[in-house]
Amino acid sequence: YTLLSAISFLIFGFSELAARIPNMIFSLLFPVATFLFAKKIFTTKIGLLAAYLSAINPWLIIWGGQALVDVPMAFMMILAIYFCLEGIDKNKLKYWIFSGLSVSLASLMKPTGLIALPLLAFTVAYYQGWKFLLKKQFIILALISSLGLISYFGFGLVAGFILPKLKNILSVLQETIFY
Repeated sequence: YTLLSAISFLIFGFSELAARIPNMIFSLLFPVATFLFAKKIFTTKIGLLAAYLSAINPWLIIWGGQALVDVPMAFMMILAIYFCLEGIDKNKLKYWIFSGLSVSLASLMKPTGLIALPLLAFTVAYYQGWKFLLKKQFIILALISSLGLISYFGFGLVAGFILPKLKNILSVLQETIFY
């Protein structure tokens, strides 16, 4: 989300409106994702009703105009479940990859987005059985999903362990070179 905000700042300048634009885009796309998800589970009419209800949802309207990460995270989680269901129905690897990327992006938006992975596991187990969780498709989904979380741990590793040691090494080099 920070990267999306930075792009928005580059295009529209540094302003409060520019900070809110990425979230507004996700809130406009949210009913589309809701339609796809509800249509996949139920019917086209139910999908249209779900899209309409999400479009007029006061919370989506209020939070969609703020510079917060909750709406984009929820959007990515809905897409993850939709792509997972498509992967189950069509048995194509690309849907499993898209589902994993959606979970990864949701967890990059907010680490809470990783909760989609257990939801996907239960969804897959419901439709395909628990043994399907050990198949290539779901393992790829889980590995791609973990990429977003690895970036958090990677940053923590760098910030917590490597940078302080690097600072000590640089201070020792500085003392030996300049004294």
